[in-house]
Amino acid sequence: MDFLVFLITILLIGVFIIIQISTAHPEPPPHDKDSASAPHHKDKDRKKKQPTITISFPPSVTDIIRTGFIQVEGTPQTMRGKNGIRWVKGVDCAKDPCVAITFDDGPGKFEHDIFTTLANTNTPATFFYLGRYLSAHPEVAAAAKKVGVSLAGHSWNHPQLTKLALPELHHQIDGVMQLITQNAGYSSPWFRPPYGAQNSVVLGALRERQLYSVLWDIDTLDWKNRNVEETTRLALEAQPGSIILMHSIHPSTKDAVPGIINGLRSKGYILVSLDQLLEGKNIPPGATIISRDIIRP
Repeated sequence: MDFLVFLITILLIGVFIIIQISTAHPEPPPHDKDSASAPHHKDKDRKKKQPTITISFPPSVTDIIRTGFIQVEGTPQTMRGKNGIRWVKGVDCAKDPCVAITFDDGPGKFEHDIFTTLANTNTPATFFYLGRYLSAHPEVAAAAKKVGVSLAGHSWNHPQLTKLALPELHHQIDGVMQLITQNAGYSSPWFRPPYGAQNSVVLGALRERQLYSVLWDIDTLDWKNRNVEETTRLALEAQPGSIILMHSIHPSTKDAVPGIINGLRSKGYILVSLDQLLEGKNIPPGATIISRDIIRP
């Protein structure tokens, strides 16, 4: 982190620099007569009386230097749950107003920016990745694990699964899910069919693999509107238990994320991973999940 970024970081978190000035010999009151007649004594005293300045930083600054992320004050306290996924402390989504934000079609070139925003605001999220992009950028899985976001599958190269022969359907599912396990170090249970297109064959293939089809109840239409304000407006229509759909490959989505996080929290929502949103739900494999409260077996 260069010096300018470091200074900006300090300003953003409201760091207080404690300057402690101590002098071993207090400055005597001035005497005009002595000053005029003995200037060499004045110089000698000045050398003895140079203040000692001690600058101490709060622990949060040390954390920023170590992790590279700014921790914004007022964000919820989180911990790392199963598989290193960020978990909001003291929250029960069966009772509390939880919302899960999800991103499709990555990893793309805006992943780092979105990861940074999520880390700085202690915001969990779930990313549904395409195998062809993750295979080209496997390092993104490690970055995701560092931030604590949850990874899930979105097929290998985004076809409409309902139009595929069975062997190709299996490849589209298995290829990306195996890649997540290989690079993230855990097996995700979540899969989102491209376009939300599914039928009994697709759901049967997911059921055989102990996977769940995750759709959404809030569509930001960010792929279509490419507009920060409109994407934000639609995201803020969320209700308790909502799953919000976005796409991490669009610059307007990347720019909308901070406002969406702030807007949802200002409305009293708790942002959680898909894993935490659905904790405690008895969901059979192959079921379709639209929100926490809308699940089709």
